[in-house]
Amino acid sequence: MIIAINVSMCRLISSTADYKIVTTATLDREEQAEHHLLVTCRDFGDDVTDQEVSSSLESSREILVSVLDENDHAPQFAELVLNASVWENDPPATELYRLNATDDDFGPNAEVRYGIRALDGAGEGLLKVDPTSGVVSSQISFDYETSPRELAYEVEYSCVSAANKNFRLETGSVWSRD
Repeated sequence: MIIAINVSMCRLISSTADYKIVTTATLDREEQAEHHLLVTCRDFGDDVTDQEVSSSLESSREILVSVLDENDHAPQFAELVLNASVWENDPPATELYRLNATDDDFGPNAEVRYGIRALDGAGEGLLKVDPTSGVVSSQISFDYETSPRELAYEVEYSCVSAANKNFRLETGSVWSRD
């Protein structure tokens, strides 16, 4: 029996009459999500005498290999510097900024969650971020004369995956405007 496979990224291994297909290279879902394999089995046919033609038979089967995603890409912000300002006396819950990070992974590994943390005590409780939409909003009505004029925050974003990995922090500022 002869067995053949049509792609270079795999090879056949046999210890007896059983065969298994193994990869010969690392597969990356972001490069190619599916691979189509064609496995062909051919027998040796009847014994061939001097001028007879062999009556070997063959069968082929297509196998679709779907590559599962690995959480191997960190989310990336569209902008490197995050700055926002708020007008004096704007009401609480005013949208100040919409964070936007993307992840090159697929499915749940590409879902991004956001968080925000004040770098000093002056900013605690003044802003919040919606963890799924990335909308940063005020928690208070800012007063130019009495509110902090500049607040520094760290923006945290992470992938929602089985590992729930957190990735790097970006810093941003919010200014109060008169």
